[in-house]
Amino acid sequence: MGTDVITIGDTGTTMVVSGIETLAGGASTDVITIGTTGGTLLVSGLETLTGGVGTDVITIGSAGGTLLANGLETIIGGTGSELVFLGSGGSTVSVSGIDILIGGVGTDV
Repeated sequence: MGTDVITIGDTGTTMVVSGIETLAGGASTDVITIGTTGGTLLVSGLETLTGGVGTDVITIGSAGGTLLANGLETIIGGTGSELVFLGSGGSTVSVSGIDILIGGVGTDV
């Protein structure tokens, strides 16, 4: 199994991803859903990321960023400044290296 790197164009994208290791968003709004098998993913430049049924581990790239996270089990910050908003359904998530974490309206653990 190789290392898959996907870079999204600058027009904005909505997609479902599975089996990739690195995903970089473009200049416009990108909305990404992780497939049902779960995954470990390095992300940068994404605005919305939603986990699938499996266990999802996300590492934010070194440039930092602002991210709306839903259904993710682990979020790891990079060397930049990260601002993560948790979705409104309530979240149980393990975080490290995140500069600002803002919970949604549901119960967040």
